Amino acid sequence: MAENANNRLLVVMFVAFAAILYAAIFMTGGGQTPMTERRPAKDFTLTDLSGRTVSLSDYKGKVVFLNFWATWCGPCRREMPEIQSLHRKMDPEKFAVVTVSVDQGGREDVVNFLNARQLDVPVLLDPESRTPVQYGITAFPETFLIDKSGQMVERFIGPRHWLEENFLERYRELIDEKI
Repeated sequence: MAENANNRLLVVMFVAFAAILYAAIFMTGGGQTPMTERRPAKDFTLTDLSGRTVSLSDYKGKVVFLNFWATWCGPCRREMPEIQSLHRKMDPEKFAVVTVSVDQGGREDVVNFLNARQLDVPVLLDPESRTPVQYGITAFPETFLIDKSGQMVERFIGPRHWLEENFLERYRELIDEKI
């Protein structure tokens, strides 16, 4: 009986620690890494949901919001509607939302997820997870802001509220930036 009580106490302590850690990192804006020096975003080529081949370099001249995610990732699932809203809000001539799904089930898993939530955010498929390795992804979701010349500017680990004014202002700064 005492052993069960000790096990429950350990579980409660672990859950409390995990909740505190989550709040410290993701609720306070932690997990953001401004690049001290811009460096080129690594180009990649994947297929989209319609089977069309798309490269990151296709977006040169636009600010790119590059998000790595998966349907099985809880935080990814929660932030996807906001990414959808961002995609609809921004001028597609100047700003591109590019999401990369690493779902091993590929297209079917992603399409089912999007249809169930009535989302049409652009998705590139990477079921072998090659691109996250190229980018050194440490967690999902992970997002990069890339400037118009293809340079990585900022990296965000974990979900965010992408329509908050500080983010909208940052997107505008990058769009207006002279290169």
